[in-house]
Amino acid sequence: MSSFHKMIAEKVLGVISVKKHCFLLTRDMQASQRTIALIAEMIHTASLVHDDVIDDASSRRGKHTVNKIWGEKKAVLAGDLILSAASIALARIGNTTVISILTQVIEDLVRGEFLQLGSKENENERFAHYLEKTFKKTASLIANSCKAVSVLGCPDPEVHEIAYQYGKNVGIAFQVGQLLCQSVARWYGGPGGRDAGVVVLVTALSPSHQLIDDVLDFTSCSDQMGKPTSADLKLGLATGPVLFACQQFPEMNAMIMRRFSLPGDVDRARQYVLQSDGVQQTTYLAQRYCHEAIREISKLRPSPEREALIQLSEIVLTRDK
Repeated sequence: MSSFHKMIAEKVLGVISVKKHCFLLTRDMQASQRTIALIAEMIHTASLVHDDVIDDASSRRGKHTVNKIWGEKKAVLAGDLILSAASIALARIGNTTVISILTQVIEDLVRGEFLQLGSKENENERFAHYLEKTFKKTASLIANSCKAVSVLGCPDPEVHEIAYQYGKNVGIAFQVGQLLCQSVARWYGGPGGRDAGVVVLVTALSPSHQLIDDVLDFTSCSDQMGKPTSADLKLGLATGPVLFACQQFPEMNAMIMRRFSLPGDVDRARQYVLQSDGVQQTTYLAQRYCHEAIREISKLRPSPEREALIQLSEIVLTRDK
């Protein structure tokens, strides 16, 4: 585990610790909330296994992928097995609203993968396409996991929406990842009050594609990232830095449409990105999403839990791997 992940883990553990004054939460409810965290991580892990098959990836975070070790057929079956275990755990929670929320995540993951396989010819549509793909492949899991936890802990739809928007904005800024997504709800004030219950918390997350990770694909070395640099370009993906760079170097349009498939395309595209302000613009965009996440969670009553969520949003912007 990286030092960044250890730091996040410490914050998560501080947020989820159950204290005596959380008397309005039953043990069964707390157990169900932790189960949501486990389910979210199982869904995410299964998606990584399947992604590595689709991308024919041989390493992730500096280690061999499942398909590299066991082959594609067993890797697909392994991902399916993890998803089936998540489905069983979800059914046992017994809350139809929560089941509906988390099954939406699985649909979004698949639709996001389809979006990633395509490219928009219209330049004006590309960024919207990129952000939609980013939401479905990454942020949907965090947003809906936060919402599911809040549904179990609080009857207030406004709190559910705050939880969802917080997770959505953090998720777009920073790709869902390998740390356990620990979430738990804590009660503030009396039943039915404005801040009767609040969600706590998502995780952070191992790198893959979006925003900050897209920046790191151009600014970090392969040893830091645990995967080859320019990995997204080699997969034919036009990420944030590329799309911003394209505004300054229109000749990149042809490369985007052919998914950087000609010899020299990857190297030329990388140079264009580094010569442009694409990295800076993508970082700025990530900052905007993190600030929006902070704005959402700040609607809740001040508390150590709320401050931990704010700190998590800020840490997303300073990671280097």
